[in-house]
Amino acid sequence: MTWITRLAIACLAALVLVAGTGCGGDKKSSNDYVKAINKVQTEFASDIQKVGSSAPSGGDPAAKAKETFSDLDAAISKAITDLKAVEPPDDVKDLHDQLISEMTAFGSQVETAGNSLKSGDPQTIVAAQSKFAASASALGQQISKTIGDINTKLQS
Repeated sequence: MTWITRLAIACLAALVLVAGTGCGGDKKSSNDYVKAINKVQTEFASDIQKVGSSAPSGGDPAAKAKETFSDLDAAISKAITDLKAVEPPDDVKDLHDQLISEMTAFGSQVETAGNSLKSGDPQTIVAAQSKFAASASALGQQISKTIGDINTKLQS
């Protein structure tokens, strides 16, 4: 598993919501929402674990990195599409939209880092990947906070 894959898993593992809700709001709607989000997370985690693992060992490191970023971008795009298909309860709709926005920003960061590989310039590539690592980590913390806020709302 590459550092890129490990970073993506660490940043986005927070998509798991709590299994139950409190007595506030529509409990069935909340439970259905949690179940749907957990399904998105499970599929996303599975897709992320496949990123980079299908590439043969040896060969061109730049080609492997391009494939990794491309596969990561596809996994994030699928997760965003899946999140958009989930109907959140009214009390977490704004937070759900925020989560989608944060995932979209993460996808943009992956795309930017992946595009840096096209330059062929080692310094540009290293700088872009370093920037990606820092910004993805910060965004991962924000995603975790948003998930925490959703959990808090669902349990109240």
